[in-house]
Amino acid sequence: KQKTILYLLLLAVVLAIVVSGSRSGVLTIAIVLAIWLYPYIPFKLKSKILISVCLILVLLGGGYFLKKDSADGRLLIWRCSLEMVKDLPFCGYGINGFKAHYMDYQANFFMEKPNSGYMKLADNVSSPFNEYLNIVIKFGYLGMIILILGISLLIFCYCKDPKYEKRIALYSLLSIGIFSMFSYPFTYPFVWIIVCLDIFVLMRGNIVLNIQKNHRNILYVFAIAACSWGGIKLYQRINAEYQWGKIAYSTANENLVIYYKLMPVMGNNPYFLYNYSVALFELNRLNESLKLALFCNRYWADYDLELLLGNIYSKMKDYDMAEIHYRKASLMCPCRFVPLYYLYELYKEAGNANGMLSVGRSIMDKPVKVNSMQVMQI
Repeated sequence: KQKTILYLLLLAVVLAIVVSGSRSGVLTIAIVLAIWLYPYIPFKLKSKILISVCLILVLLGGGYFLKKDSADGRLLIWRCSLEMVKDLPFCGYGINGFKAHYMDYQANFFMEKPNSGYMKLADNVSSPFNEYLNIVIKFGYLGMIILILGISLLIFCYCKDPKYEKRIALYSLLSIGIFSMFSYPFTYPFVWIIVCLDIFVLMRGNIVLNIQKNHRNILYVFAIAACSWGGIKLYQRINAEYQWGKIAYSTANENLVIYYKLMPVMGNNPYFLYNYSVALFELNRLNESLKLALFCNRYWADYDLELLLGNIYSKMKDYDMAEIHYRKASLMCPCRFVPLYYLYELYKEAGNANGMLSVGRSIMDKPVKVNSMQVMQI
């Protein structure tokens, strides 16, 4: 009866993943099920390997052609991400390295290849859609070596004591590992919880419980202290997020005091810095807005931030700098019309008739990706 319930739950999970339309999820569940059912397939070893390889190739090919534009968009992201890796292969760019630099690389890609077929697919990107590539970008090859050593340790722990619950934990980690090749599961706290639980199950009896009692007590004290410190920081962050949420869409002058007070806690959050800079810009405090936007640019290379910088410089009558940022925003997302429209208005204000004519032609010749009222008005 318990097995029947388990199989029904498993079937429900598989159907839910298929219905969701997640290509990464379908590929993951197919590979894990194939490995699980591998011992029960009544074929020779070579036949099993051939069937498995064909199944994976069919799923990969089907997933690509099912949503070709989406797949090509990810290929663009991986291509630009690999350029990042080439520039800093060993040490990486740090924890926020992808957000801080990726869009600059995408802009450089389209500057060098202005007629690329990827232009209509490019958009604002905040993740490389591959956790392994993300690790190499953040921590370089050194980070990947540490990850491989950690995986090897977990496999060793399983082989040393291959219990049923450890096999389930291994399957769980395998599914997360496969999904991580095409998506970003580690942005969700639930995945971290499951991974920590799987690691504990795999290491239990080999490392976790073999620590001597006196050392174990020290470890407990350290863990309690770390959790307490983390709880305090978490409370501060949640409270700051709540305070920010109440003023995020308002440009009242008195809200600037709250923004200033939140800086010690939220000062490394690029979205907060951007929002703060926008609030200053709306209140015409241009020098402060510019200073904050440039500070935000250290943490975040972003299309919207480039537009904001262009708007600030335009309002300050620094047309050369405004032009640089509008053009960069256009290179980051070549399918967007807004940067070219702002550039047109900039040339109009500066009295640059040739610039207006050139940008106007570019707007008229640009293919429309998504019809909208804004595009029609432009």
